[in-house]
Formats: sequence, structure tokens, C-alpha cells
Amino acid sequence: MSNLKEIAENQLDAPHYLKTVTEFGDDHTLVTSREVYSSTGLKLLSAGVSFNSSLYDKLLKHKLT
Repeated sequence: MSNLKEIAENQLDAPHYLKTVTEFGDDHTLVTSREVYSSTGLKLLSAGVSFNSSLYDKLLKHKLT
């Protein structure tokens, strides 16, 4: 499992990865386990938020950490 986490963290700024993950949320329940911040410290999503492709454009505008 930690290997998957490492792979995901290395892909955070890849737009194709982000698009695939957010689209996956259209058919499956995806919930953030912790808050999501941009590289400038702006909180983009709170912990416990369900997400899907409707958030893709918002997330794409930021470098995620």
C-alpha cells in the first residue's frame, strides 16, 4: 500500500493522473483522507470531502502538495 501512496504522490502534478483520478470519482466514492493544499499553502479541499471530475479544473490550476 505504501508503494501506491508513493506513486500517487509522485504523480500529483501530472494533469493526466489528476484527470484519471477525478473521473474515477464519477463512478466510485472517493473521499479525501486529509486536507489538500496547493504549493503556496492555499487549502483546496478539506478532509472528508467527496470528489469527482467536477473538481478537476479547480485542482489543475494549482500545484498540489
